[in-house]
This record gives sequence, C-alpha cells and structure tokens, in this order.
Amino acid sequence: MDNCPGATVVGVRDDGAALNDPYPVGLTIITWTVTDAAGNSVSCKQKVQVSDKEAPKITCPEDIVVNNDLGECFATVDPGEPTVSDNCPGVTFKGTRSDGKELTDPYPVGTTTITWVARCLVQRVALRAEDHSQGQREAEDQLPGEYHRQQRRG
Repeated sequence: MDNCPGATVVGVRDDGAALNDPYPVGLTIITWTVTDAAGNSVSCKQKVQVSDKEAPKITCPEDIVVNNDLGECFATVDPGEPTVSDNCPGVTFKGTRSDGKELTDPYPVGTTTITWVARCLVQRVALRAEDHSQGQREAEDQLPGEYHRQQRRG
C-alpha cells in the first residue's frame, strides 16, 4: 500500500501481446509495475504457464493387401498418409516400416507393418499402426507392371 494517492498499475507481457489476448502454449512472463503520484515505482514478475495436455489425433490409411509385382518377389505400394490433427498448430507425422526400410521402397512378400506417429510442437504423441500384406501369387490376367490393390477394412 502506498501513502500517496493516484497510483497506477501497468502489466506488460514479454511477448508484446495485450494482457487480455489468449496466452500461447508455453511460458509468458508479465512484468507488473506500480507507480505512485510522486513517481515512485516498483515492479514484480508473474509467470503464466500454459500446458498442452491434449495429444494429437491420428487416423491411419486403410490396410492394403496387394499381389506381388509380376515376376518379382515384392510389390510396389503407395501406403498413403495418415490424417492428423491437433488443438495447436504444427502437428507433424512420420511412418516407420517394421522392416526398417523407407516407405517408398518395394514391400517384400508377407506383412509389413507401418507405425505412424503424430507429434505436436510440445512433443505430445499419437501412435497408430497399419499392415500391408503382399501375397506371392501372380494373377494370369495381369499385364506386366500391374498390381491389384485391395483395401482391407480393419
């Protein structure tokens, strides 16, 4: 309490935004300064910490079942991409194959699982997996270079 009337209080955020603007995820510091009519002032700092407790959401592409490429022991597959969303901007995703190869590499006969991970800026994670299966059969009615893609609903 000050013994001089007419004290003013001013708060200034370290991000330059107005005090009543939304606060971003992370730490914002407000410097509060009170100045009395005689010009005496004192300041203190207040920390406002906003945490993102909501993990991003991820939906995998449908499972895929294909025949091997004609004359080969693998299949060329476009695995697609997951659908990702988050309450905060900047969500990213990455797919990792169970055999350690790149998503664009040919897929061997058998089942290859892709594990999809979505990350938001504060490193919260959503995780999903999908399977890609290749049969070792060649359809007689296929032309060279063709393959049949069947989406398996799971």
